[in-house]
Amino acid sequence: MNFFRSIYWVTIVFLVLSSAGCSEEKNIVGSYNLVKSTAGIASQDDFEQSILDASMEKSAEVITLFDDKHYSIIDDANGYSEGVWIYTPKLKSIVFSPDFLNDDKKVGMIDLNKEPFSITIEDTKANEKFIYRRIAFKDSLNENHPFYRTNNQWRLKAKRAETDEEITKRLAAYIKHLALVLKSASVNKSEIISFEFSMGPVAVYSGGIGAIPFENIRPSWVKVFYDENDARKAYRFYQLAIANSRINTTSAGSWVEDDYDLLLAIYGNLMKP
Repeated sequence: MNFFRSIYWVTIVFLVLSSAGCSEEKNIVGSYNLVKSTAGIASQDDFEQSILDASMEKSAEVITLFDDKHYSIIDDANGYSEGVWIYTPKLKSIVFSPDFLNDDKKVGMIDLNKEPFSITIEDTKANEKFIYRRIAFKDSLNENHPFYRTNNQWRLKAKRAETDEEITKRLAAYIKHLALVLKSASVNKSEIISFEFSMGPVAVYSGGIGAIPFENIRPSWVKVFYDENDARKAYRFYQLAIANSRINTTSAGSWVEDDYDLLLAIYGNLMKP
């Protein structure tokens, strides 16, 4: 009888610990902006002080952890990687296992003791530490999130010259991503919308969508194509899509929602057979 009673309590303890771990996993999902330390930091206290001294200046890189255990890392140069994250409650650590063979596996330590949560990754080879501070999201981090992996495949550089159809699909995927940025802002009722990680040929106005002159487009967007010729072809396809899109002129009462509808119309035009 005592044996079964012991098994019972062991099972209860295991379930409580497992439940705590699952709860922590749900709490840590979200997007984390990067703050980079200086090289050669000797201790954690010195590192934390260096972050404070930098006034929490964020670098242009963001890690997003999703509910389905996938993650994406995006920087302002359209650098992109994705993979699977694994959380270990006992160690308070996150292992980032990349999908791309040329990316290194990373281990981060997460601080859950104070808001906003932070993830610290140490690069022992470069003698540097990196800290990522979380940005709260109200919307669920699912396949409709702008940084979800299926909404960022357009960032993967073409390895060969692409056909017109492939270029159009890449362009359409970019337009969809941009529309989801606006959708997320609308859901969260955000007063400030950042396109830092989504810069391309699209000019977003208050109640209008236009085209940035090709010469003024960020080189990072051009570089996702095989060469500049393919990028210029995508730009022409975008101009044609704007001209040929049937757009409802009735305002939704919000420029964010209006521009979202405009981008959907352009996306629909690009995806027509």
